[in-house]
Amino acid sequence: MLFPVSGHFINTSGRTILRVIDISFVAWRKKRGMCMSELLYMQVSDSLIKKIQEGILQENMKLSERKLAVEYQVSRTVIREAIKLLNEKGLVRTEYGKGTFVNQMNDRLSIDKIQGTLDSSRVTQVDVLEARELMETAMIPMLIERVTQKDIAVLEELYERLKEYIEEPDEFILYDAKFHLALSICTHNRVLSIMTGTLNKMANREQFLSEGREHRERANQEHLNIIQALKNKNEKQLLEAMQLHISCIRSHVGGE
Repeated sequence: MLFPVSGHFINTSGRTILRVIDISFVAWRKKRGMCMSELLYMQVSDSLIKKIQEGILQENMKLSERKLAVEYQVSRTVIREAIKLLNEKGLVRTEYGKGTFVNQMNDRLSIDKIQGTLDSSRVTQVDVLEARELMETAMIPMLIERVTQKDIAVLEELYERLKEYIEEPDEFILYDAKFHLALSICTHNRVLSIMTGTLNKMANREQFLSEGREHRERANQEHLNIIQALKNKNEKQLLEAMQLHISCIRSHVGGE
């Protein structure tokens, strides 16, 4: 009898046909089992992420493979795979000889993850600038409405630090990034602060802030204009200040 195997027909007896069918069925069950295992560890991982986000699993809490396996009624192998996924997301850390512990949920972890994804997509500085301009100008009404005196005090403190570091490009660049992150936090919207924080972190500040003292002085004067507009609760003034600041950057990255 002819029987197809891997695209060919072979002569075989009825017993051999049953053997081939048995082998195929075992392979199918094995593949199905692997798929089920993958689904399980992803489901466990999603559940653990939700518990971390809701504060049920708190910072520095130790995760026990044995207890989690009992809780979720799965094997410890599934738990290890789920924890491995959490590790890759930066939500837990494994300390040699001690175990696995929950990391603090903060915006910096999210910013780093998003930046890593965008960096791998060959995003240009012009792309970053255009996206940043759209987001920062769009959030102006929210900034005006939600900014607090405490927020403004933080911005003013960073402005003063930037003045101190006019002659030190590396330190100035560091505090310039902190200023823009603090500005996005003034929206009191985590999604906006994470997204604008990511774009600001991706900006190549060295390209224009390390060129000379006058560029750093101009940038910090523009920071002061932004602070003054926030204090005045003036949308038009804030829009003009932010557009002026971005136009300065655009002239250095070829966006005009």
